[in-house]
Amino acid sequence: MTAPILGCFSVLTLIYFAFSAPSVIARWTEGNYLLIVLAISLLAAGWALFLPLHPQLFQQIDRRLLLAANLAFTLCFDGHHPGTQRAVPAQLFLSRGNGGSPCLVDGHPAGAHAAVFPGTLPGSGPVPPPGPSGRAHSFSTGAGSRARLPGLDPSDLCECLHQCLGYIQPVSLFFRGKFWLPYFIPAAAICLLAWAAGKIMPDDDEEPAGRFPWTWALVLGLLVLGILARPLTVNTGQVQTIDRPSITVMTFNIQQANDANAQKSFEQQLAVIRKVSPDILALQESDSARISLNNNDYVRFYADSLGYYSYYGPTTVAGTFGTAILSKYPLLNTRSVYTYSDTDEIGVAEAEVDVDGFPITIYDVHPDGSDLAKMTFVQALLQRSQSKPYVIALGDYNLPDTQPAYQLLDSILVNAWTSVYPTKVSPDGVDMSGSGRIDHIFFSHSLGVRNPVYLLPPASGSDHPVHWAEILLNNPK
Repeated sequence: MTAPILGCFSVLTLIYFAFSAPSVIARWTEGNYLLIVLAISLLAAGWALFLPLHPQLFQQIDRRLLLAANLAFTLCFDGHHPGTQRAVPAQLFLSRGNGGSPCLVDGHPAGAHAAVFPGTLPGSGPVPPPGPSGRAHSFSTGAGSRARLPGLDPSDLCECLHQCLGYIQPVSLFFRGKFWLPYFIPAAAICLLAWAAGKIMPDDDEEPAGRFPWTWALVLGLLVLGILARPLTVNTGQVQTIDRPSITVMTFNIQQANDANAQKSFEQQLAVIRKVSPDILALQESDSARISLNNNDYVRFYADSLGYYSYYGPTTVAGTFGTAILSKYPLLNTRSVYTYSDTDEIGVAEAEVDVDGFPITIYDVHPDGSDLAKMTFVQALLQRSQSKPYVIALGDYNLPDTQPAYQLLDSILVNAWTSVYPTKVSPDGVDMSGSGRIDHIFFSHSLGVRNPVYLLPPASGSDHPVHWAEILLNNPK
């Protein structure tokens, strides 16, 4: 009794964590969003239609086969995570490329993962009718439901500790790079419980096979089409690239689409972005495609709403702040770069855009941690950008202009705000002269700038100001 019920709760936990929002798997793996969502939707719908035709399937499945299927699922599921590259103190940076449009598998077990997904649906076997052990029934049901309460789920806690490696020392350090752990726990539990449930004798009552549920087939078919309607109908906009004197770039720390009072503000943020209509948009703190933040993919929401191309950058698996690049121009040679970190994982999203023959390299940044970590980040950024003819590096630097790392960066690249307003105060009275100015737009001397703007909270819809500027492609200097 206990094993099947706990197995059912483990299955529900995995559905809650990932498969109710399979788009997050695309974020973890950099796999093709449409194919992954389609595969999981069709497999789940197919299983739901197949089961009424074979109601005794649970009793007929060989437990060894069920165990093998769940083992394969567990290995594929957690195979997404351990391969994520990390920077270590002995290395300046590590990079991972993402050439072109990833396929379903794209070097990850995502395809096999989706293929063996139905193996978890039987859970750990049939739940027999209540027997004399009512206490076991109550215990297993209570334990499973308690594990699913928000805020009390140990798997959710593991994921939070993975994201907070520098804040709850020494406990959180153990969880560094272990994004896979919260998902391995219920998946492994299903394997163990599938083996344990094999000892349960099948029910002698034979349930007759049912008729094909045509009504439900139609309903499920419409649901699948509805799921696919959005990604199939989203169009990326076309932008003029001939003889453009400038492009508008924006950096926006969206704080997981929350305002300064931690209230959801994605509509307000979207309205700000629409009004400015930047050609390049760099988002930070967009790492919300994980269960501890409700599996919300705001990068896709903004990209689809605006008709922009997008690169998510370092995936949720990496445990970074979530640096993502959105663009009216196709993003080329996209890469994720990791530098040494000791408080939060530091990941930079890197891409190139071609604007009227100008190959511009974009860096979206969000460093944090000690002075050493920030200086290492700046050195890596300058090293990677030194051979590029046109560079724009923007984001939440967590660096006021009094810090040595900022001063090193400012000695090589140009700061958009201070190059136009040396007093750090704009003519309309926006004063960014204090230590609170940490969101910056830097660019190479081969480019120019005009009209830099800071829109402060609460008007920004975040706890950070949103910062944008026009970058001149033909530098008048």
